[in-house]
Amino acid sequence: MCDNLSDEEYDLIENEIQIYTNNFSITDSMLSSWPAIIYVFFAGALSDKFGRKWLICLPVTGILISTIFQIIHYMFIW
Repeated sequence: MCDNLSDEEYDLIENEIQIYTNNFSITDSMLSSWPAIIYVFFAGALSDKFGRKWLICLPVTGILISTIFQIIHYMFIW
């Protein structure tokens, strides 16, 4: 399918894809940082009320759930 593309066209398509991928990666990083930032504002007061053990387990549980969903997602892609 790409046999009929010239080198310039191929480079143009490759650059557009790299720009799109970079923008997607930046957006993903920013969106995944917001829950942690919001969590930090409330963690101090919550640790006084509920103890630190639960506040440490909560993010670990979230990372575990995220990893499980990523594995399931990758399994269905291939």
